[in-house]
Amino acid sequence: MHAQKLLHKLLQKSAIIGHEKRLDCLLKAVESVTHQGKLSLTSIGRHLRGQAKVKHKIIYTTIFIIYQF
Repeated sequence: MHAQKLLHKLLQKSAIIGHEKRLDCLLKAVESVTHQGKLSLTSIGRHLRGQAKVKHKIIYTTIFIIYQF
């Protein structure tokens, strides 16, 4: 949890990620990776917190990755 707060402060101050929704998605992905320890697209999607179905969480992660580049 401490790492997420630190990352949020650093990214918000540096304005690397200009849109708040992208920053939120990145922080959720980081949380998923730190808890699970796996860095695959499906693993990140499966371990996101929330009420959505796994299928929609994987799509959420995929869209974030596609639009970052």
